[in-house]
Amino acid sequence: MIEWVPFHRLINLEIIREEESGIIFMATWLDGIRIIKGEILEYKRSRIKSCGVNLKCFQTCDLFMKELKNYMQSEGNVVYGITKNTETDQYIIIMPDEFNSRRNYLNGICNLCGHYNTSPSWCQSCDPRKTIQWTSGNEVIDSIIKELQFKATK
Repeated sequence: MIEWVPFHRLINLEIIREEESGIIFMATWLDGIRIIKGEILEYKRSRIKSCGVNLKCFQTCDLFMKELKNYMQSEGNVVYGITKNTETDQYIIIMPDEFNSRRNYLNGICNLCGHYNTSPSWCQSCDPRKTIQWTSGNEVIDSIIKELQFKATK
């Protein structure tokens, strides 16, 4: 089920990478993902608490619509919702945290996002926010370090 998410309910936006079609961010969705359980006529709706998600931002509405249709038609892709950045007028697809498949209850709970960590020692989707508190003064070097931190598993 796709829903409209008010942009102000997404916080802690952090760029993960730039692609040809748009920029990918990680963020915290304050309301959390909607969960629907049960049979069609007797289902129950609920939400998980605030959680990490990825955002894909597009410069134009046309590109957003094209990418949304393509993404939804690919098997296995999930879209939680859509929104629009009220400051930049960019349309945004809200999708699962790309680190979700690596989360494991045996690794403990992340203090920042509240989900299971992605490894025994840290949560890949949250730690880079905390660890990059310095800068080399060179944007290229800083982005390479950040990218390598996201790819690290231990």
